[in-house]
Amino acid sequence: MVLVIRPKHVSTNIDLNTALKNWATENEVEGFEGVGDYEGISLQIKQVSKEVYLESMARARSAGDGPEAEVEIYRAMGMLVQHGLQSLKGLEDDDGPLEVACVNGKLAEEDVEMLHDNGLVLDLWRAVKHYNELSATEKKQFGGPQPLT
Repeated sequence: MVLVIRPKHVSTNIDLNTALKNWATENEVEGFEGVGDYEGISLQIKQVSKEVYLESMARARSAGDGPEAEVEIYRAMGMLVQHGLQSLKGLEDDDGPLEVACVNGKLAEEDVEMLHDNGLVLDLWRAVKHYNELSATEKKQFGGPQPLT
């Protein structure tokens, strides 16, 4: 039996540190410093459509060089996060806990801006991109207990 994960499939609740560790391991990033920074933050990731994924990657790749390119790359990352993040829990502001959640298929612009303003987009992009590149079988195991080696 071959598992097929369709667009809009949502992952289980995943610890952000675990998702980043999975990303770093898969991409062979030694000593990745982001793991451990997000104690108590969890997320659900949504499978994006092939069109959204390819458009986001194309925008990032065609950005060019210089400061304008950095802005365009960050926008492309934000686009993938906006469409691929189902929910984010564990964040707090001065008024207490807050939850970022997908409404009508994507995150609200103000939620994406808040994630940008707080420097979360790059790490969320890593998790969303990695999840969307996994096979169906790997998606079912993503964020779950890892086998002992």
